[in-house]
Amino acid sequence: MISNKISGLSLHIRPTGTGKTLLAKALATEASANFISMTGSTLTSKWFGDAEKLTKALFSFASKLAPVIVFVDEVIFNFHIENIP
Repeated sequence: MISNKISGLSLHIRPTGTGKTLLAKALATEASANFISMTGSTLTSKWFGDAEKLTKALFSFASKLAPVIVFVDEVIFNFHIENIP
């Protein structure tokens, strides 16, 4: 159960090289917020429960740095989404 309020969420599924990271960094700069960038593969593990622990640790750390923008790149590869326009 999430006890903290999520201020906002944005999901951009686009091919590589379209400026998603640059857009997130610019948003963090304009909002005077901290910026955490991770790749989806960093948050995954072959061991049961490790991905959940890593994700929980990431957002626990982010809550201490608030305001913060957490950018997770390459999520598309972890969900095996195909044929994205």
